[in-house]
Formats: sequence, structure tokens, C-alpha cells
Amino acid sequence: MKKTLVLGALMFMFSLSITNSVDAFGKENKPNTKDQGAVSVEVKVADITEEDKGEDSISNRNQEREENKVKGTKRNNDTEEASMGEQRRSQVANAVHEMLQVADRVGGIGEQVRVVAQSQQQNHEEVEDKLDEIKERSGLAKFFIGPKYDKIEKAKELIKQDKEKINKLEEIKSTLVSEEDKTKVDEQISIIKGAITEVEKIVGEEQSGFSLFGWLAKIF
Repeated sequence: MKKTLVLGALMFMFSLSITNSVDAFGKENKPNTKDQGAVSVEVKVADITEEDKGEDSISNRNQEREENKVKGTKRNNDTEEASMGEQRRSQVANAVHEMLQVADRVGGIGEQVRVVAQSQQQNHEEVEDKLDEIKERSGLAKFFIGPKYDKIEKAKELIKQDKEKINKLEEIKSTLVSEEDKTKVDEQISIIKGAITEVEKIVGEEQSGFSLFGWLAKIF
């Protein structure tokens, strides 16, 4: 009987020891859900941060593209205006060259054609130069203080002289004997008139632009 009790007690203690060992082992290897939650939150925050960075990057790239587009448009406009100016210069120079050829053929009255035609070309070159100076002022400066009024007035004066020279050429043309020469000079006069009309329109547009303190520029 005593042996049985002792054996039972030993078996109970052995079973208890195994149970404690299993519990201890389970606790040691049980996942820490709190730590996992923290890691999960960190991962989500990191994902959101990367997403925000991605959106910011896309926004910045879009803004940069728009800015480049505006700059590109301005450069294209400036290039186009410069090209048109060179085209007008070339047209007037060629027209004057054609009239000088007429002057060489007819002699006498042709010398008057030569003098006026050469003066016409020089005058138009000055008009184009003044137009280039007017265009140098930026859009922001025009908004606040207006365009270069002094250059505009000088350009208008030169345009007036251009028209007077055209009238003089038309008078000389009427005295030419050859109908062919008259037609040739008349064609060149029309080309020069077209260039003058273009420049006059541009100068008018520059002068009519709105500005906050443009009246100050006119006064001073």
C-alpha cells in the first residue's frame, strides 16, 4: 500500500513537471502579437510614405512639364517673331535690289529710283531694329510699367518716313516710259508696303497693351 502511494506521488510530480515544461516552452515560442502589430503599422506607414513620395514626384514632374511647355512656347514665339523680322528685312532688301536693276537700265530718272530705294531700305532696317528693342521688354515688365514708349514713338516716326518714301517711289514710277519697268517697280513697292503694314500692326499692338503704371513711363 505504501509503495503504491509513493509510486502515485512520483507519477503525479513527474506529470506536473512535464506540464510546466510544456507551458514554459509554449510561452517562449508563442508569437508576440503586440510586436507583430507594431511591425505591421510601421510597414503600412512606410507604404503610405512611399506612396506620398510617388504622388509628389508625379506632381512635380507634371508641373515641370507644364513650365517647360510654357517656356518652350515662349521660345517658339520669340523664334517665330525673329524669323518674321528677318523675312521682312529680306523682302525689302530684295525689292530694293530689283528696283536698282530698273534704275541701271533706264538711267536719268533711274537715279532717282536708286536714291529713294536705297534710302527706303536703310529706313526699314532702322524700323526693324526699333521693333527688336521694343520686343526686348519682358511681359512682366510691360504689365507693370508698360512697353518702351520712346522706342515705339521712334518706330512710328520711321514708319511715317517709310510711307513718304513709298509715295515718292510711286511718283517716280509714273514717269517711267517702259510699262515693264513700271510693273516691276510697282510690284516691289507692294512688297515694301506689306512689310510696313506688318511692322505698323506689331507696333500698335505693343502700344495698346495694358500696364499698371504705364502712365508714369509716358510722363518720364
